[in-house]
Amino acid sequence: MISRIKITGIHGDQDIDQELYPGLNILHAKNGAGKTTFLHVIANLFDRDLERFCHMRFSKIVVKLQNGGEVSLSQRMVSDQPIVSVEINGKEYDQIS
Repeated sequence: MISRIKITGIHGDQDIDQELYPGLNILHAKNGAGKTTFLHVIANLFDRDLERFCHMRFSKIVVKLQNGGEVSLSQRMVSDQPIVSVEINGKEYDQIS
């Protein structure tokens, strides 16, 4: 279960840092605050659809799990092409473009 999601530089200029609790969590914020993007991040991770993160502009996404695990994605641009690096518990696994 996810305990916290921190997204830095989403859409180039927004940060989201949200703690999640067991049971029901309600997201409430004004339009454009990143609620839908936050849900897309969760859905893409659960679907293991890491390629979708190449179509999303961000600097870093850190997902902390209740069991102490951590998934981290970071994005950098190389020749105007986004490259996403994936780390699980500090070990780098893939680079997706």
